[in-house]
Amino acid sequence: MATHTPGKKERPVDSMDGRNRIIREAARLFREKGFDRTTVRELAAATGMQSGSLFYFFTSKEEILLAVIDHGMKLLHAAVAEARAGATPEAGFRAMLLRHLEGILDRGADHMNVMLYETRSFQVATAEEVRQFRRDYDKLWEDQIEDLVRAGRWRETRDTRMARMALQGALNWSVQWFRPGRGDTYEGVAEVLCDLFLVPETPDR
Repeated sequence: MATHTPGKKERPVDSMDGRNRIIREAARLFREKGFDRTTVRELAAATGMQSGSLFYFFTSKEEILLAVIDHGMKLLHAAVAEARAGATPEAGFRAMLLRHLEGILDRGADHMNVMLYETRSFQVATAEEVRQFRRDYDKLWEDQIEDLVRAGRWRETRDTRMARMALQGALNWSVQWFRPGRGDTYEGVAEVLCDLFLVPETPDR
C-alpha cells in the first residue's frame, strides 16, 4: 500500500484540462463579481477543485487573472489579424471591427471583458506584461489605419495613435450599451463607425 507523506500534495492527473478549467471559470467569475470580490474558495468551487489545488497550476490569484487576459488577448489578436490579412483597406477594417465586437460582446467573451475592467488589479511588474499585450494588438489597428490613410479613405490623418485610441474607445464602450434585444447588431455598430471614421468612396476610386 502506498504511503502518504504529510503535507505532500498530489498534482491532478490532467493538468492541461485543470488549467483551462480554472481560466474559464475565473473569467466568468471575474466578469460577474470583479477580481477583488472573487475569493479563492469561490474559484475552487466553480472548478470542482479543492482551494489548494488551484495553486498546483498558479502561484497566486493575480497569476490566474493574467492567464485569463493572456488567453483572451491571444484569441482576439488572432481573430483580428486573420480578418485583416489579404483584404483591401476598407474590407479589412470592417472585418476587424466585427471581430473585435464579437470578441468583447459575445456571450463567451468573459476573458476580454475582464481585460477591459480588471487591469488595475495588477502589480507594476505584471501590469507591464499586460501593457505589452495591448501594444501588440494596438499595432494591428494602427497599421490598418495607416493603410486607410494611404488609400485616401481615413478622415483623420494628423495623429494615427490618437485616432486609434478614439476608435477603440468607441468599440470598447459598446459593452455598456449594446442590447441585441432592442435590435443592436455588430454589423450596425460597424457601419456607424465606418461612417464616422472613413471618407465615403467615390465612383472614380
